[in-house]
Amino acid sequence: MLELFGQPESEELQGLAWQREMIGDLEYAEQLFQQAADGGSAHAVKGLARLREQVGDTEGAERL
Repeated sequence: MLELFGQPESEELQGLAWQREMIGDLEYAEQLFQQAADGGSAHAVKGLARLREQVGDTEGAERL
């Protein structure tokens, strides 16, 4: 798990996930979105669902 200043921060994780997605690193972006979602970010859940749809995992996206 990525830790920023000793504490995982959902907003920072979500921002990093978005950056990774933009450069095409979807696997790492998914991990970061998942960590942010686990931290309570509803926006990260949306990002995670969007990524899953992009890679063809519509069932996984719908479960979110």
